[in-house]
Amino acid sequence: MSSRLIKGGFGMIASLLATVVISTGLATPAPPVLVQSQSILLKRVYEAKETDRYTITADIAEGGQEFSIIAELTVTTKKVFEDGAADVRFEETKMSIVIGGQEMEDELHFPIQVKCDLHGMPAMLDVEEEGRSFVVFAITGFVPAKEVKVGDKFKVQWTSPDKNASVTGNGKLTEMTEIGGRKVAKLEYEVEAYPNTEDPGYLKFTSYVDVENGKLVKAEGSVSTEEMEASFKITLVK
Repeated sequence: MSSRLIKGGFGMIASLLATVVISTGLATPAPPVLVQSQSILLKRVYEAKETDRYTITADIAEGGQEFSIIAELTVTTKKVFEDGAADVRFEETKMSIVIGGQEMEDELHFPIQVKCDLHGMPAMLDVEEEGRSFVVFAITGFVPAKEVKVGDKFKVQWTSPDKNASVTGNGKLTEMTEIGGRKVAKLEYEVEAYPNTEDPGYLKFTSYVDVENGKLVKAEGSVSTEEMEASFKITLVK
């Protein structure tokens, strides 16, 4: 089976400091708390030379066959521009296919370096050139780049600069929570994507993003096309 067939595919929340008056008359600040009703600016804030590593797993049914993929992706911010956008390098350091319990290494198509916007989206989104794992990773990292609060719904209307790719649909901020000590926003999405293709992919997923910088921390969901069904999980590991 060819690798082409397999791949085929914030703003900062303000800390509210409660104080407790003690017998000495001094006030002791309590730990920061998450306020569900507070608006937060969810946009991607890049930091030069920052490097993150993700694992991506997916269970796929396609062409009458069922298989899984295990991928690792390293993301490095190379340069931050005055408008907040950044040049980001994406390097796929592992791609394995699991069929019948047997894991086999597959071809890598990275690295690529591309300008990314305040939504966290790369200027290029091409399933044929970049593979499904990268495209799904990019879409699940989308943030609205505006202020929202828990319960707010927002439109997803993104088009690549070259007009060859688009993602449209709806998102909702459903909860403020914590993962591994990080304050994160839980977002739920249903979108339709054309990653430089004539036929769309449909994605339904939940993503968790760091409220300080809009960085993807975790995502899970499903994606389907006319020929393929898959479930996936993405996890920030470093």
